[in-house]
Amino acid sequence: GLEYIVVPKGVERIKKLTFGNCVNLQMVIIPPNVKYIHPKAFYGSQNVVLVSNVNSIVEKYAYKNNMKFLSIENIVKLIKAI
Repeated sequence: GLEYIVVPKGVERIKKLTFGNCVNLQMVIIPPNVKYIHPKAFYGSQNVVLVSNVNSIVEKYAYKNNMKFLSIENIVKLIKAI
């Protein structure tokens, strides 16, 4: 039933199937210090939006794996506009 998660700042690697088959998972906020995401870290979790900094490993991973990506910078801009 997990829908949202914020990966702690101390995490540098996301291993195989860490978020695998989490069908209810909608958003994962990943800090920019993450240096590696296994190609199958999100296997079976197709509707996840990854959130992190622009030009991060997370953004590259999202585009390479046809996943949705939202930058922290854009979120901040949206909040300021409200």
